[in-house]
Amino acid sequence: KISYLTVPMKLTLYSYENGTKTALNENALSHDRKLKCFDNRCLPVTLLHLGNIKSPHYYVEIETSQVLLNGSSFKPIWTTYNARFTELELWFRFIFLILAFIAAVALCHSLRKYSIQDWSIEQKWIIFLLIAVMLYNNPLFPLMLLVSSPLISVIDACFTVTFFCSLLMFWLCVYHGIRKSERHFFSFYFMKICLVGLLWIIGCVILSWSASTRLSIQPSPSHRTRRVSWVSRSSSSSCWESTSFTSSSCW
Repeated sequence: KISYLTVPMKLTLYSYENGTKTALNENALSHDRKLKCFDNRCLPVTLLHLGNIKSPHYYVEIETSQVLLNGSSFKPIWTTYNARFTELELWFRFIFLILAFIAAVALCHSLRKYSIQDWSIEQKWIIFLLIAVMLYNNPLFPLMLLVSSPLISVIDACFTVTFFCSLLMFWLCVYHGIRKSERHFFSFYFMKICLVGLLWIIGCVILSWSASTRLSIQPSPSHRTRRVSWVSRSSSSSCWESTSFTSSSCW
C-alpha cells in the first residue's frame, strides 16, 4: 500500500574550514517535503543542491519532525557530476562551435561577390541559423565551470532559448511561405516575430530563474544531478556515501 507523508524540514548549511564553522544560510526557512512510502520504505527526496563548491568541508544540519524519527532510520546520499562527462560536454560544445563557425565563414566567403540584397531567402536563413547554432554551443560555457556568478548561467539559458526560437521562426516562415510569394514585413513577418518574441521572453525568464536558483544554497527539490537524499530503512545505522569515492563512512 502506497502512503504519502508531508514532513516539514529545515536545512542549515555550514562551511567548515580551518576549524571555523560558518553558517551560509542563517535565515533558512522550513520547507515541506512530501514522502512517498510503501512497504516501510520511502522514495528519496531532494534536500540540498550546491551549484559551486567553495569550501573543502560542509556541515549540514537538518531539523524535522520528531515523530518521523521514531522507529525509523535514514540514509543521506551525496551525488556529484561525473568529471569525465563535464570534459565530454566541453569538447562536444567546442567542436560543434568550431564547425558552425567554419561553415558560416565558408558560406559568407562564397557569397562575398554578391550583395546581401541578392542573396536568396534560403542563404540568409542558413547564415542566421548558423549564428544561432554558435550561440547554442555557448562560447562562454567554460566560464560556468570557473566562475560562480549566476550571470554566466543566465547567458547560457538565453543563448539556448534564442536558438530554439530562431528554429521556430525559420519553420514558421518556410511553411507559411509555401503558398505565399510576397513577403512584406507587416503582412508576413510581424505576427511571427510577436509570437516568437513572446515565447523568447517567457523562455528566457523561466530558464534564467532556473539557472540562477541552481547556484543558491537553499534546498532545490527540482534538481536531480547533485542532491542529498533521505531514504527510510529498517536497519538502525546510517551511512554517508559519496559517488566520488568507493568507500563510505557510517555513524
